[in-house]
Amino acid sequence: MIEFDKEQISGMKILIVDDVPDNLEILGHILKRCGLDVSIAPTGEKALELVERNKPDLILLDIMMPGMDGYQVCQEIKANEGLEDIPIIFITAVVNTEDIIKAYSVGGIDYIVKPFHDQEVLCRITNQLKLKKAQDEIIRREKFYRVIVESVPDLIFQLDPDRNIIFANPAFRLLGYGP
Repeated sequence: MIEFDKEQISGMKILIVDDVPDNLEILGHILKRCGLDVSIAPTGEKALELVERNKPDLILLDIMMPGMDGYQVCQEIKANEGLEDIPIIFITAVVNTEDIIKAYSVGGIDYIVKPFHDQEVLCRITNQLKLKKAQDEIIRREKFYRVIVESVPDLIFQLDPDRNIIFANPAFRLLGYGP
């Protein structure tokens, strides 16, 4: 059995979307053992409702469901500003190439085939959650440094390879430069 650092993902929010109650129960049990905060949705419509109310860190999404299928759910989430960065892993019994390609083309970041192995699911989720945390940290730092750069009274600017100004802080205008 492969071990991984549960502390890196503990407390992160996972939404499992599947119309088969046994799948929800099995996956929920596996993920709760790792300290993840698990929510479940038996339909695509319910998933969208839960995502709007309590943004998860990652979604495990079945494809074949009555009503909205997994592709439609993924497209709705990816089209919603503020939710488009949620990683979505498709977890399904559908194994043909066209469906796998479609899953990626609508915004999925991974694809797990049922029946699955607990360790495979945990490793894939862990990798995606660690990546998401790193991306969130980059965004947080970029915002932090942008505030600093924009509040400095000195002129700071950036040029592209053709020597066009592509960024300038507010001091640029205060010093009489720019449009």
